Amino acid sequence: EYMLTASTRDMYIEDACERIRKATRNQEGGTATVMKPNLFKSSRTADIKTDRIVLQTIKDDKLNLIIGSVYMPTDGDQKKYQDMCTTIIEEVTKYKEKETEVILIGDMNIQEGHSPKRRAMFRSMADTLNLAIHTPKTYTNLSRNKNKTRTTLDYILATKGVEVSEIE
Repeated sequence: EYMLTASTRDMYIEDACERIRKATRNQEGGTATVMKPNLFKSSRTADIKTDRIVLQTIKDDKLNLIIGSVYMPTDGDQKKYQDMCTTIIEEVTKYKEKETEVILIGDMNIQEGHSPKRRAMFRSMADTLNLAIHTPKTYTNLSRNKNKTRTTLDYILATKGVEVSEIE
Protein backbone atom coordinates (compact mmCIF):
# COMPACT_ATOMS: atom_id res chain seq x y z
CA GLU A 1 0.00 0.00 0.00
CA TYR A 2 1.49 3.26 -1.19
CA MET A 3 0.04 6.70 -1.66
CA LEU A 4 0.91 9.75 -3.76
CA THR A 5 2.34 12.16 -1.23
CA ALA A 6 3.64 15.10 -3.24
CA SER A 7 3.71 16.12 -6.86
CA THR A 8 4.31 19.10 -9.08
CA ARG A 9 1.35 21.23 -10.19
CA ASP A 10 1.13 19.68 -13.64
CA MET A 11 0.31 16.29 -12.10
CA TYR A 12 -3.02 17.72 -10.89
CA ILE A 13 -4.32 18.65 -14.36
CA GLU A 14 -7.47 16.58 -14.78
CA ASP A 15 -8.47 17.74 -18.27
CA ALA A 16 -6.88 15.28 -20.72
CA CYS A 17 -6.66 17.81 -23.56
CA GLU A 18 -4.87 20.33 -21.36
CA ARG A 19 -2.42 17.68 -20.16
CA ILE A 20 -1.66 16.70 -23.76
CA ARG A 21 -1.10 20.36 -24.72
CA LYS A 22 1.34 20.75 -21.83
CA ALA A 23 3.12 17.46 -22.59
CA THR A 24 5.42 18.76 -25.29
CA ARG A 25 8.48 16.84 -26.45
CA ASN A 26 10.67 18.84 -24.05
CA GLN A 27 8.55 18.83 -20.95
CA GLU A 28 9.22 21.35 -18.22
CA GLY A 29 8.03 19.34 -15.25
CA GLY A 30 6.26 16.33 -13.91
CA THR A 31 7.53 14.68 -10.75
CA ALA A 32 5.95 13.04 -7.74
CA THR A 33 6.75 10.94 -4.70
CA VAL A 34 4.92 7.89 -3.45
CA MET A 35 5.38 6.35 -0.01
CA LYS A 36 3.76 4.20 2.59
CA PRO A 37 1.09 6.07 4.59
CA ASN A 38 2.87 5.63 7.94
CA LEU A 39 5.94 7.50 6.58
CA PHE A 40 3.76 10.28 5.23
CA LYS A 41 2.62 11.18 8.75
CA SER A 42 6.11 12.44 9.61
CA SER A 43 6.87 14.05 6.25
CA ARG A 44 6.86 17.66 5.11
CA THR A 45 6.91 18.81 1.50
CA ALA A 46 9.43 21.51 0.68
CA ASP A 47 8.20 24.67 -1.03
CA ILE A 48 10.18 24.79 -4.27
CA LYS A 49 9.45 27.11 -7.17
CA THR A 50 10.09 24.64 -10.01
CA ASP A 51 8.09 21.75 -11.41
CA ARG A 52 11.27 19.76 -11.98
CA ILE A 53 11.77 18.62 -8.40
CA VAL A 54 9.70 17.54 -5.42
CA LEU A 55 11.46 17.23 -2.06
CA GLN A 56 10.04 15.77 1.12
CA THR A 57 11.65 15.66 4.53
CA ILE A 58 10.85 12.72 6.76
CA LYS A 59 11.90 13.02 10.36
CA ASP A 60 10.88 10.87 13.29
CA ASP A 61 12.62 8.76 15.93
CA LYS A 62 13.95 6.35 13.26
CA LEU A 63 14.47 8.49 10.17
CA ASN A 64 16.03 11.81 9.21
CA LEU A 65 15.71 11.80 5.44
CA ILE A 66 15.22 14.04 2.44
CA ILE A 67 13.73 12.19 -0.50
CA GLY A 68 13.36 13.85 -3.85
CA SER A 69 11.96 13.13 -7.27
CA VAL A 70 13.89 14.89 -10.03
CA TYR A 71 13.26 15.59 -13.73
CA MET A 72 16.28 17.32 -15.23
CA PRO A 73 16.06 19.40 -18.43
CA THR A 74 15.84 17.27 -21.56
CA ASP A 75 17.15 19.59 -24.24
CA GLY A 76 20.80 20.37 -24.91
CA ASP A 77 20.69 23.75 -23.18
CA GLN A 78 23.69 23.58 -20.83
CA LYS A 79 22.61 26.71 -18.92
CA LYS A 80 19.22 25.16 -18.05
CA TYR A 81 20.97 22.01 -16.89
CA GLN A 82 23.48 23.93 -14.77
CA ASP A 83 20.70 26.10 -13.31
CA MET A 84 18.79 22.97 -12.29
CA CYS A 85 21.91 21.45 -10.71
CA THR A 86 22.36 24.70 -8.76
CA THR A 87 18.69 24.68 -7.68
CA ILE A 88 18.97 21.11 -6.42
CA ILE A 89 22.11 21.94 -4.43
CA GLU A 90 20.44 25.04 -2.92
CA GLU A 91 17.17 23.31 -2.05
CA VAL A 92 18.72 20.16 -0.56
CA THR A 93 21.18 22.29 1.42
CA LYS A 94 18.34 24.47 2.71
CA TYR A 95 16.49 21.49 4.21
CA LYS A 96 19.43 19.26 5.17
CA GLU A 97 20.59 18.99 8.75
CA LYS A 98 23.95 17.50 9.77
CA GLU A 99 22.62 13.96 10.23
CA THR A 100 20.10 14.01 7.35
CA GLU A 101 20.43 11.34 4.69
CA VAL A 102 19.46 12.29 1.14
CA ILE A 103 18.01 10.20 -1.66
CA LEU A 104 17.26 11.77 -5.05
CA ILE A 105 15.58 9.58 -7.65
CA GLY A 106 14.64 10.38 -11.18
CA ASP A 107 15.30 11.24 -14.77
CA MET A 108 18.68 12.96 -14.58
CA ASN A 109 18.89 13.18 -18.39
CA ILE A 110 22.54 12.29 -18.39
CA GLN A 111 24.14 9.58 -20.50
CA GLU A 112 27.42 8.62 -22.13
CA GLY A 113 26.49 10.47 -25.31
CA HIS A 114 26.15 13.81 -23.56
CA SER A 115 28.96 16.32 -23.60
CA PRO A 116 31.74 16.04 -21.01
CA LYS A 117 30.65 19.46 -19.70
CA ARG A 118 27.11 18.23 -18.96
CA ARG A 119 28.38 15.03 -17.36
CA ALA A 120 30.77 17.12 -15.24
CA MET A 121 27.85 19.32 -14.06
CA PHE A 122 25.98 16.21 -12.91
CA ARG A 123 29.04 14.74 -11.18
CA SER A 124 29.80 18.10 -9.51
CA MET A 125 26.24 18.35 -8.17
CA ALA A 126 26.48 14.86 -6.67
CA ASP A 127 29.93 15.58 -5.21
CA THR A 128 28.83 18.93 -3.73
CA LEU A 129 25.97 17.18 -1.93
CA ASN A 130 28.25 14.25 -0.99
CA LEU A 131 25.99 11.80 -2.82
CA ALA A 132 26.95 8.52 -4.49
CA ILE A 133 25.56 7.89 -7.98
CA HIS A 134 23.80 4.52 -8.33
CA THR A 135 23.23 3.26 -11.87
CA PRO A 136 20.56 0.72 -12.86
CA LYS A 137 21.75 -2.62 -14.24
CA THR A 138 19.81 -2.15 -17.47
CA TYR A 139 18.68 0.72 -19.69
CA THR A 140 15.89 3.05 -18.53
CA ASN A 141 15.06 4.74 -21.82
CA LEU A 142 14.18 3.55 -25.30
CA SER A 143 14.66 6.57 -27.57
CA ARG A 144 12.08 7.80 -30.03
CA ASN A 145 14.56 7.74 -32.92
CA LYS A 146 14.39 5.17 -35.69
CA ASN A 147 17.18 3.13 -34.10
CA LYS A 148 15.31 2.79 -30.78
CA THR A 149 18.55 3.46 -28.89
CA ARG A 150 18.64 2.05 -25.37
CA THR A 151 20.16 4.38 -22.80
CA THR A 152 20.22 5.04 -19.10
CA LEU A 153 18.80 8.41 -18.04
CA ASP A 154 17.44 7.53 -14.60
CA TYR A 155 19.62 7.26 -11.51
CA ILE A 156 19.51 7.26 -7.74
CA LEU A 157 21.75 9.68 -5.87
CA ALA A 158 22.10 8.78 -2.20
CA THR A 159 24.14 9.83 0.79
CA LYS A 160 27.30 7.77 0.83
CA GLY A 161 26.71 4.78 3.06
CA VAL A 162 22.98 4.51 2.27
CA GLU A 163 22.45 1.03 0.88
CA VAL A 164 20.93 0.87 -2.58
CA SER A 165 20.90 -2.86 -3.10
CA GLU A 166 19.34 -3.25 -6.51
CA ILE A 167 17.82 -1.03 -9.15
CA GLU A 168 15.75 -2.67 -11.85
